[in-house]
Amino acid sequence: MHHTEPSIPVEQAVTPALAGEEHFRLVTGFADLFTAVVLIIGLVALGGLAGKSLGVLAGITMAALTWWLSRPLVERRNFAACAIVLAFGFVAGVQVTLAPTLGILGSLLGAAATWSYWRRFRIPAAAAASILTLVLLAGGSSTNLFSFTPFQSYRSASGMALLWGLVLFGIAMAWDISDRLRQTRRADVAFWLHLSAAPLVVHGAFAILHDRLGYGPADNPLPILLLFLMLAIVALVVDRRPILVSSILYVAYALYSLVAVKDEPLKSVAIVALLLGGGILLLSVAWNHLRRWLLAIAPAALSRWVVPTAMISNPPVPRPETPASETEPLRLVFSFNDIFVAMGLSTLIAGNCLISLRLFAMPGAATARSDFSSLSPLDWRLLILPAVASWGAAEYFVRRRRMALPALQLASSFSFIVGYAGIIIFWHFTGEQPRFPGFSQQPQPISHMLPILLLVSLCGAVANLLFAMRHRIALSYAYAFHFLLLPILYTPLTLLIAGGGGENRGAALTLLQERAILAGGITFAVAMLLDGSDPERRTLRCDVAFWLHLSASLMILPSLFSLIGSLANAGWIIGALFAMLVLLAIGIDRRAAILVSMPFVIHSFPATGQTIALVTLFLCGVLLLTTLYWEKLRALILSPFARAA
Repeated sequence: MHHTEPSIPVEQAVTPALAGEEHFRLVTGFADLFTAVVLIIGLVALGGLAGKSLGVLAGITMAALTWWLSRPLVERRNFAACAIVLAFGFVAGVQVTLAPTLGILGSLLGAAATWSYWRRFRIPAAAAASILTLVLLAGGSSTNLFSFTPFQSYRSASGMALLWGLVLFGIAMAWDISDRLRQTRRADVAFWLHLSAAPLVVHGAFAILHDRLGYGPADNPLPILLLFLMLAIVALVVDRRPILVSSILYVAYALYSLVAVKDEPLKSVAIVALLLGGGILLLSVAWNHLRRWLLAIAPAALSRWVVPTAMISNPPVPRPETPASETEPLRLVFSFNDIFVAMGLSTLIAGNCLISLRLFAMPGAATARSDFSSLSPLDWRLLILPAVASWGAAEYFVRRRRMALPALQLASSFSFIVGYAGIIIFWHFTGEQPRFPGFSQQPQPISHMLPILLLVSLCGAVANLLFAMRHRIALSYAYAFHFLLLPILYTPLTLLIAGGGGENRGAALTLLQERAILAGGITFAVAMLLDGSDPERRTLRCDVAFWLHLSASLMILPSLFSLIGSLANAGWIIGALFAMLVLLAIGIDRRAAILVSMPFVIHSFPATGQTIALVTLFLCGVLLLTTLYWEKLRALILSPFARAA
């Protein structure tokens, strides 16, 4: 019987909303992310071992392995993160083998091999890597081509970076033009090329502006800002954001030169953060409207070469299609716009925190001399601006736009603000002021603190629950549940913070480990209940269960492995425990426990380089085989329970 290999479709249709968000395949879910992490660890261990024993053949070994693994992980499972890791692993393997022995010819052969890899498995990062190799080779071998031309004044490293960055940008535009609707993998290739071209163009242009023309942020920031404006117009017209991300540091330096307040660096940094973060978010919100306006006034011929205005809109960002092999779907990153907005949110919230610190916690402090004598860290006014910024940003970017990475970021920042508010409430009622790193006195017994502790725990849970219900963020539901566990962890945490050494610290640490195991067990039980209520994993409860499984593993396993480490024959016990965790993970179809326990298992073996590398490689090999046969192993484990039912 004739057997045909499963084909990888050239077309990768996406909705217009995702295309407008600069969508690229980064990660499909936690199964993909888990396997990618195992691949990275395993390839690094393999490279270390093979490099010592095989020499130049180490690269061939890595390239052959990545090619072989691409068939089950990319062809059959369609894992995005694994595809990127395997592509870069293949590039590293062929270049490490060919370039040192054959020089430029070897690099060319490596680029050809990478192009064959792209043609076989249709991984956009591989195509971009092959093209980037050729461009870098051309740049490195042509430093003397412009000796007697108008380019002579730009023969510096910055000039060559700008020149070849523009060449790479032109190639990226050619790929973009071939897929204006961004419905195929050609658009993904264009994205990786734009991502590679942006640093060369931006750093080369700004370096020439400073070195050749004498304009620097400290002397005159306006040329820097004008250059950024030109780059922003280009980014808007072609609907690509990497060029803006690469220039943010230069803009921040220029803004600091404009708004710097004498003798108040903290205030100056806060103003820059507010301006920069607010500008990024405003640009993201108005991106499509600005594009429509620019294309309306641009020549008609230009409009035929870029993403059409018919795709310009601001609908909610749909969740990309998840492959059937992804059994732990998870909202992480849907597009590069997610990353762009997350950068703006980080800067904006940091600016709000700094300006609040300057206004309310350090009134009259001479910040230039780092005089923090007037610092008042328990002032509730510190939380107003960050809380308003987090909730307000969530209203648009999460509730309306349904963006993935900003949702996780805003949920975490809001939970941190709520936790800080809980500290303020707690110490207000107890009357004990913190003196870092310890406290002014020993913590009082929990029986005296229980009413206040329950109040703080309940208020924190309710605040996160309201945030979760308003914006439908799974992580916020998990944070709400974690606040309810605060009474369990209070005593050991405060004993550790209060200080003290010797037996007192050891007893507090042991108590914390025991309480963490208890809290993690409760969290695991709740996660299993949520999993049972959504066996198809199609609702928000599936995402909440994932975060609870992850937090349960983080609470239980470090403490458990630490307690086991003090026993005789700890290595064998840890190995047996890890095997049980793998079986449990397969049975419940949750991989968090395996990922969290891997460092402890590796660390339990003798700490010699060769042994650690061998153990790591063996462990990664077992886990990769487990991933490849996950469903079959799961059916085998669950079959006795199915017969009993």
